[in-house]
Amino acid sequence: MTLCTGLTASWCPRCGDCTCERGHDGDCCFDGADCPLHRPESKHAETVELGQAEALVKSMAAEQGITLTEHDDRVVSRFAQYLLERSRKGPELSPEAQRLRKEILG
Repeated sequence: MTLCTGLTASWCPRCGDCTCERGHDGDCCFDGADCPLHRPESKHAETVELGQAEALVKSMAAEQGITLTEHDDRVVSRFAQYLLERSRKGPELSPEAQRLRKEILG
């Protein structure tokens, strides 16, 4: 079986093509409601890191007295994974994104 590619993929052999809108600079928004790769309920690119991020998000929310719905923690976890992947191989993260990454991932 062919595995899914990373969260920032534009195509996956298992899930298909990205259908997200592009920003004015041509970059993908990674948030298409109908995109097979990036819609919130998509199983694309779920990894061990995502599972760890989900656990961390739930723990952080519990410490703050916040109850997350299934949709809330999934979206935040996928964003954490996106930041992690982007910090490894993409353009350098902005200072704000670096701060968010540290806050989410500890």
